[in-house]
Amino acid sequence: MNLWLCLRFAQLPLEALSRDESRPVVVLAAQRVARANDCAAALGVREGMGTATARALLADEPVQLLERDAAAEARSLARLCCWAYSITPTLHTWREDCLLLEVGSCLGLYRGLVPLLA
Repeated sequence: MNLWLCLRFAQLPLEALSRDESRPVVVLAAQRVARANDCAAALGVREGMGTATARALLADEPVQLLERDAAAEARSLARLCCWAYSITPTLHTWREDCLLLEVGSCLGLYRGLVPLLA
């Protein structure tokens, strides 16, 4: 059976650069907020917001502003590919933040889809 699973890593731009959850962290691209961690979001920072607006919202906070790094994201996605090979030998990257895993051929090994997803 041909069955594919798509794993999307929406926070990859953020997680490729910082895992600091103790203070606001914002990833910027083209003078806009690409991603913000939970601390920054709680203070009103939103994806697509201009850099100046984000800085104003975080003026009193020890914020970390980072430029988006496509190479770091690609390295993180490559590490996730290595992990995914423990699940299936057939996988592909898709877009800049997704992995496609062919899991249909592995269902017998995992005794079904539900145990595989657990």
